[in-house]
Amino acid sequence: IATNSRIKLGNELYDKIVKVFAAGRNYWISRNEAKYNDYVIYGASSPTPQPQVTIAMASKQNPPTPVNMGVIGTNGEEATANYGDSTTETKTVNDSTPTVFSHLHSSVGNYSMQMIATILALLEFYAPDCKISAINLPEGINLRVLDLMNNLLTSFFLPLSCVNMLNLQLNNNELDQQSINQLLITIESFGTSNGQISMQGGTTPAPTGQGLIAMNQLIARGWTILTN
Repeated sequence: IATNSRIKLGNELYDKIVKVFAAGRNYWISRNEAKYNDYVIYGASSPTPQPQVTIAMASKQNPPTPVNMGVIGTNGEEATANYGDSTTETKTVNDSTPTVFSHLHSSVGNYSMQMIATILALLEFYAPDCKISAINLPEGINLRVLDLMNNLLTSFFLPLSCVNMLNLQLNNNELDQQSINQLLITIESFGTSNGQISMQGGTTPAPTGQGLIAMNQLIARGWTILTN
């Protein structure tokens, strides 16, 4: 009984170590390569797998137009696009130019699309002009660039894990007041400098209240912020 208890406690402790390990690697992923590489679990029977994340999107294809999405990430990592019509596409990404995923839906409809990859593969995501009406960025993803210009978004939420976000393009959408204000408050809380946010065009309102205060604090730290 005592042996089994020790094994159980050991397994619980190991699970906690793995979670700390994953959190550390996620934090340093694009901040400091040396510190990122320091997160190694010695004696593990196999390499610790990278956490996988899924960007879920709803796309209103009426009429159908080409969907073009781009991904930049760590060299050699893979990403898979699921276009919501039984069509998938897997490609290897790189850290310099976007790997492009392209598709044309054959008929009018609302499609549930996904971009599936490890955190290392999804450092930058580009999906302008894709008729995206809703998007879900999972907690744990750590994007530094996100381009969702010229879509149909009415709301948007940026996870707290996106601490490296420095370039966010949301021009020509239909975002509501709450989304705009909360987005600016979230990014201001990261304490970063010299980034860019663009939310012009469409029906997106200008920030108000705490959102406006957060925007002014970001501008004071060198951010360029363009709003209606």
